[in-house]
Amino acid sequence: MWKKPEKPSSWVSTQVYTSGDVVSYQGQEYRAKWWTRNEKPGSADVWQKISSGIDKWQAVIAYTGGNIVEHEGTFYKAKWWTKGEIPGKANVWIKQ
Repeated sequence: MWKKPEKPSSWVSTQVYTSGDVVSYQGQEYRAKWWTRNEKPGSADVWQKISSGIDKWQAVIAYTGGNIVEHEGTFYKAKWWTKGEIPGKANVWIKQ
């Protein structure tokens, strides 16, 4: 039976990644081309951007801390679990 793949884990600077590992960093998904540690995705050649991973905010979706959404052309990161609280208006969202 087909199962939707889980979202990649968030990038951690102290963790070792090897070729093929996929991480999420600031709303983007990256794949490691070779062994790396402490090289920030999006600013090091070791990482290949594979998708934006950013969804448009929707009031009916529950978001957890760390989720990044786009709302009215601005990106926001959730501090904790939230549903229906508008980015830019509710304290749960941090402008990115």
